[in-house]
Amino acid sequence: LEQKERGLHVAVWTVNDVAEMHWMLEDLSIPILTDHPSYVSKMTHLSAIREKNYHDSALESAANDLVN
Repeated sequence: LEQKERGLHVAVWTVNDVAEMHWMLEDLSIPILTDHPSYVSKMTHLSAIREKNYHDSALESAANDLVN
């Protein structure tokens, strides 16, 4: 983002889409506000599973839990 490149602090509010949350938190390292904070903790859990290279079925199960 142009603002981050210029050294400005950026935050985003009311991010309720899981894909957008992941993109902003993981890829861009932008703090967010959301109506669904449990999604963030589930995403953190899913990222930990992915980092440890657990079996694909564990990832699929965790991803299903995230959206349900």
